[in-house]
Amino acid sequence: MHSGLTMITISQTLLSELQAHGVREFPHECCGAMLGEQTLNSETGDLTKQIIELIPIDNHWTVSDDDGFDKRRRFAIRPEDYQAVEKAAKAKNLTLLGFYHSHPDHPAIPSATDLKFAWPNFSYIIQSIITKVPAEIHSYVLDLDAGQFKPEGLEIYA
Repeated sequence: MHSGLTMITISQTLLSELQAHGVREFPHECCGAMLGEQTLNSETGDLTKQIIELIPIDNHWTVSDDDGFDKRRRFAIRPEDYQAVEKAAKAKNLTLLGFYHSHPDHPAIPSATDLKFAWPNFSYIIQSIITKVPAEIHSYVLDLDAGQFKPEGLEIYA
């Protein structure tokens, strides 16, 4: 585990793909994996993650999975989908950096359910989609010690 700041970077092209996925799935949540590369600055302890590829994943949430909410407020990734993205990352000599999902008609802030299913070291990008229009976007990482998400720097480049 590193002790510095974390930053995740995404190209405008990939961001447009992520947003288009959220719009296509609206009013349901979309989800997907982010593959890329990580660079640790040995002097500062800062970690930079660069997204190189997005892999959309079908949302397999069912109402019986939890608290009566449906795909408009929840997403689920099957174990075999997780294994497939890990395999894809390895085949491309990339790292699974984390996952993205949309929040239809809701702010881009993690829910209690997002926290419940989060894993350490992964980035979690949340894209708010308001009436089929991409709105705010934020990235988070799980702070295991505090048991909560902390904001992660998100840089969009041309």
